[in-house]
Amino acid sequence: MPAFQCPRCRASLTHPTGGDKTLCPKCGQKVLVPMPPPNKTTLGLLPGEEAMDASPSRPGLGWRFWLFAGAAVGLIVVSSGGLLLIAVLSVPAVSDLDAIQGTWRVDDPLADIQRVSFGPSSATFYFRDRESSVWPFALDDKSKRVRFERTIDEDDYRKANNMIGTYELASDSLSLHLAVAGRFRQGNFVLKMRR
Repeated sequence: MPAFQCPRCRASLTHPTGGDKTLCPKCGQKVLVPMPPPNKTTLGLLPGEEAMDASPSRPGLGWRFWLFAGAAVGLIVVSSGGLLLIAVLSVPAVSDLDAIQGTWRVDDPLADIQRVSFGPSSATFYFRDRESSVWPFALDDKSKRVRFERTIDEDDYRKANNMIGTYELASDSLSLHLAVAGRFRQGNFVLKMRR
């Protein structure tokens, strides 16, 4: 006869047949009688041996095991944290030269320049009423200075037409404060652009 407990009041119950439904005499809860465990083949006992519990028990893990496991987990956590810190520190910051690359449209609707496309070493200026113009340029991240260099052929002689200035770069905006080299205050202009 299987012995079991009522799930509501925890009263000890017995019933002759597993799988039947019965009522708890104490609280009236309807209870399904659990099936008895199947009959298993077990190892017989030799004379003088003590009977073991039917459910096999695992021997406890000693303190050495837990000490070793704790040390291993601590080492893994520390080393992976160190690797994560090394990975974070080794990611190089994006330089202004990398961030500036791409096409920028000019904010001023009256400006002659419509957009500027920056590559790694040159910028292409797209104008409203004339063809585009490519100018080599150089940036200095520390001083936030920019220099555009271009040599123009005019009437059988070459003249340099360099623009120098500063720049301000944000995630989606770029401002160029430029002047023609050698002409201070003459030809100064600000070009504000967005992605």
